[in-house]
Amino acid sequence: MIVHIRLFAAAKDVMKSEQISLEIRNGATIGELRTTLSAKHPELASITGHSLFAVANDYVGNEHVLEDETTVACIPPVSGG
Repeated sequence: MIVHIRLFAAAKDVMKSEQISLEIRNGATIGELRTTLSAKHPELASITGHSLFAVANDYVGNEHVLEDETTVACIPPVSGG
């Protein structure tokens, strides 16, 4: 199945894109998406482990099961002051 990932902050800067699409197995979870995303895009590995993920404007945990053509927001931690 295909999942669309909206990128924000550092993830967007690293990928030089606001969105990427990723093929993952049917019934994959956010945790599996996190692992697959880091494996297929190693430049994101240091970011995705600490990022929050959201589906349909709600933050979701690693156990959340994804559906085909879902759009997922990847929201890295932001620092500043």
